[in-house]
Amino acid sequence: MSIHKFIQKIQKTNYFPKSSKWIFLLLLVIISIIYNYQEVLFKPTQSLHQWRQCDSLSITWNYYQDQNSFLEPSVHYLGDDGTGKTASDFPLIYYFVALLWKIFGPYEFIYRIVVLLLFFIGLFALFKIFENTLKDSILAIICPLLLFTSPTLVYFANNFLMDMPAFSFALIGLYYFFKFWATSKNKHLYLFILFNLIGGLLKISSLMSFMAIMGIFVLEYFNVKLVTQRKIFQQPYKQILPLMTVFIAQIIWYVYASSYNSNYNSGIFLIGYLPIWDFNMLEIKETLHAIKNHIQWDYFRTITQIIFLIMISTILFFHKKMNKILLSLTIFLFIGIILFATLFFQALKDHDYYTINLFIIIPIIILSFLHLLKQHYQHIYSSLILKILLVTLLIHNIDFARRRLDGRYSNDGWANKEYVEHLQHFTTI
Repeated sequence: MSIHKFIQKIQKTNYFPKSSKWIFLLLLVIISIIYNYQEVLFKPTQSLHQWRQCDSLSITWNYYQDQNSFLEPSVHYLGDDGTGKTASDFPLIYYFVALLWKIFGPYEFIYRIVVLLLFFIGLFALFKIFENTLKDSILAIICPLLLFTSPTLVYFANNFLMDMPAFSFALIGLYYFFKFWATSKNKHLYLFILFNLIGGLLKISSLMSFMAIMGIFVLEYFNVKLVTQRKIFQQPYKQILPLMTVFIAQIIWYVYASSYNSNYNSGIFLIGYLPIWDFNMLEIKETLHAIKNHIQWDYFRTITQIIFLIMISTILFFHKKMNKILLSLTIFLFIGIILFATLFFQALKDHDYYTINLFIIIPIIILSFLHLLKQHYQHIYSSLILKILLVTLLIHNIDFARRRLDGRYSNDGWANKEYVEHLQHFTTI
């Protein structure tokens, strides 16, 4: 048997789309059990950022109990005018959970399950992107699961903040962009637009990937050749208007939210930015030190982040061999992260959830790197060693995330100290 036929045989055994989805979903459940989600789902708000968790529940409870109209969100804190009316995130999830509460009762675990299911759908969409692009089910199973090993994502995956649903919608939107890239069918483009529109309304930072793809649209408009056979956006004048609806929707909502807050209660939620230039040098140094701690403990294992840096360095070094679409996505996302970090630098000291939507670059880096190997370094890509290394990396990261999550919910840890010693007593009044 020739080497070429042998490699083809290995590739065939690696590609099993009929059963791979069930294996992926089963692994999601198993990893969730390892993280003790079966208990976490039924915990009340606690640990890091409990205050912000309660804000989300407060809006939801006011929809459930006070029958607020959709465009009139409010919190328990009555504010200056005694109404408690205030707005920040587009209240789609809050309102939907309140409807579920009216059917099943006001249980916090329902809220957690909704957020978690959205994230699982987002991870499944990511799995399909990898499988459809690489035609390798094993790598398609392993690589998206790496996202489910970041302590930050694991903690907020079944929590109450809108950053995770927004991130999940961005992942789903990315799936439909890849479908549009493969088929040129506008129905996939419209679904890509829809999911990004919703995600952006929930949290505008989730538009990171949408903006990167708009960058590709602009490059193609000015005849920069990214794909040999054809352009991705073959009808730019017809497609620009639907794409612009994403921006229009954001403007309409934030104009409304700003007006709503000015009429009732301003200053409860941030509608704006927290730029680096408003900090002095001492504050910048303190924030950079905090970011260093987050990198060490909250994003991924240090070795994993080093591997990601090696991947992106390889992508840039071999940029002439790279798929130009994947290369453009990687570069535009990298630029977007720098801009975001500049505009929201002040929040990066204490608020790890601000970084959730920045994680969109991780699967793009991994996919770009593996696509480079598959196209030009098949002997590495097809090697059993690569898969063993990735599985080992996945297992170590799962263990790291498990220990970090245990620390956040532990009765003895610093993260949950305030709740255990003081706030927990209010739940038994």
